[in-house]
Amino acid sequence: MTTVLFSDRYKILHNHRDIKDVEKMTEKDYTPGGMTALLDAVGKTIRRIDLIGHTRNKAMGNKVLFVIITDGKENYSEEYTYADVKKLIKDRQENAGWEFIFLGANIDAAAEAENLGIGSDRAVKYKNTGSGVRANFKAVAEMSDSLAKSGRVSDEWKSQVEEDTDENVMVAPADTKEHTAPPAKPVKKHLVSKVRKAK
Repeated sequence: MTTVLFSDRYKILHNHRDIKDVEKMTEKDYTPGGMTALLDAVGKTIRRIDLIGHTRNKAMGNKVLFVIITDGKENYSEEYTYADVKKLIKDRQENAGWEFIFLGANIDAAAEAENLGIGSDRAVKYKNTGSGVRANFKAVAEMSDSLAKSGRVSDEWKSQVEEDTDENVMVAPADTKEHTAPPAKPVKKHLVSKVRKAK
């Protein structure tokens, strides 16, 4: 698993780590800030994943799930253009079988994904709230599990993100009162990519 945090900076949090060895992220690791150098982050991370053996060879049976999560539009990249990133993504989709997923808040996620060469069926707009962020990560976890087991992304992968409500209420045990989730903090942009090795 590789995790990259990005804003006007690019920070590698996990570099090709076994998911069993990845600790949960905390607010210490994951703080919002800066601009949105989305294109540079995607371009650099694709190049980084390329360095992992056999990720560009469909025949080897490895599967890369490349998830992009952002709460804003591109506004700061200097190294990569939309055309550069679109070309990289198209190549990895067609020649290596990578799956790209785009989750965006405060933007037209489908349109932004299309600008990158990611189809609208692989994009979803999420609410930048506590419940929205939780729905995001739950959808990605379930999608990752489905991809590992079946080799494909379920058509329903984004339904729970789209169905997220603004009520922001957490389910509580029957013997306690309902608890309202704390206000959401801004979401730092990040990329998560997973490589599933062939057995």
